[in-house]
Amino acid sequence: MKKQINPTEEKERLSELYRMNILGQEPDTILDSFCEKVAKLFNVPSCVISLVLENSQWFKSSFGCPVDLAQVRETPRDISFCTHVVETKQPLIVREISKDPRFANNPLVKKYGFGFYAGFPLRTSKGHVLGSLCLYDNKSRLFTDRELELLGLFSERVIAHLELSRELERARTSEKALSESQRVLSTLMSNMPGMAYRCKNDRDWTIEFASEGCYQLTGYPPSDLIQKKVSYGQQLIHPDDQVPVWNSVQAALQEHRPFQTTYRIKTASEKEKWVWKQGRGVFSAEGELLALEGFIIDITERKRAEEEVRLLQTITLAISESKDLHSALEMVLRKVCEVTGWILGQAWIPQSGVTVLE
Repeated sequence: MKKQINPTEEKERLSELYRMNILGQEPDTILDSFCEKVAKLFNVPSCVISLVLENSQWFKSSFGCPVDLAQVRETPRDISFCTHVVETKQPLIVREISKDPRFANNPLVKKYGFGFYAGFPLRTSKGHVLGSLCLYDNKSRLFTDRELELLGLFSERVIAHLELSRELERARTSEKALSESQRVLSTLMSNMPGMAYRCKNDRDWTIEFASEGCYQLTGYPPSDLIQKKVSYGQQLIHPDDQVPVWNSVQAALQEHRPFQTTYRIKTASEKEKWVWKQGRGVFSAEGELLALEGFIIDITERKRAEEEVRLLQTITLAISESKDLHSALEMVLRKVCEVTGWILGQAWIPQSGVTVLE
């Protein structure tokens, strides 16, 4: 009598079988060679590694199968011998198929003349039986306990190979996913305005990672900062801004909040730039500060525009508050010098064909 299938167990079994990602693939040459050796060792014409799906059995590898079976690599489940191994989770030995009422009228037996079958469960480390390692012969034969034990050892080697193949495939998939993720991240960072970074919380802001935007921002390649050829904190940040930047970041870290700060840097070509820096601390589960991560962008043009607007507002206000042209010019020059840092300002005014210094 055929064993009743437990729907929950069957669902879990099929789920693991599909997760193995071994169905529908080209023949496994290693397992094909294995099947050949096993068939010769047991002195039978055919050896098959069969995996049982919902409605069919599929041959992962085989040796000595009838040509048409070897080509299609599957049969309906309801006429397969191996489904009995899966459903009982026990080895199945049919020494004389023609006298066994379960299989005597089986279409496969009538078509191919099978006289003997021995199948051992392919049991995963989770306990699910995915199929069987099975032997076929065209004549009936005996099968000793020692032979059954040996077939069991071979079935363990098969499942070990399948599980190893699954892990290797997962590793390859993970590696591809990681590579693609890194490529996307690299593309995003290379198109970011400015520099993404990871650094230590020290006075040098020792750089552990810098995106390719580092060169455009600072004039230095990322490797110069990572290899400590250049100190971001001591050489790039303007001397007058080093302490304010440090204090601002430390205050934010104390409160475990993100930080934002604006300051000046000196590039490799001695050019001064204004930058805006945003980041946050990276803390361990125990609360230990591991690093700082964030990005820095060039805001020099924005700063220049802000100064021009402020200067224009200053000039407009100076003119409106002046009594005459002379005092207006004096006020304008004084304000321009304050905003720009100049120490001297002059105004030349044309009068009656000559230019006069006011």
